[in-house]
Amino acid sequence: MKLVRGTTQDVTDMAKRYRGNVWLFYIHDNDPERLEAVENYLDNKESGDLTEKRTPHTWGHDSDGCPCYEDGFSSGYWVDIENVPLFKEHFKEARKTIKAKK
Repeated sequence: MKLVRGTTQDVTDMAKRYRGNVWLFYIHDNDPERLEAVENYLDNKESGDLTEKRTPHTWGHDSDGCPCYEDGFSSGYWVDIENVPLFKEHFKEARKTIKAKK
């Protein structure tokens, strides 16, 4: 299982406004169940930000919600550059937690 930074070169017009402010990440793995478990873990993990309604912001808020588990990759995560170190830390935590459960 690995975290892969995606390209933002071929994104939609709407997403072009984020270029330079966010990084796009995918999680790649050959095991669809483990991939889904790690994504679910991240989607419920707080990112440290607050939503507009002042509720805790999770990594799920930054997900595009389009996983392809059977093809070996998760949803895309659009992570603000300043939050990248925390996202990577949470990914490592998720990977370790899911591996320990199996």
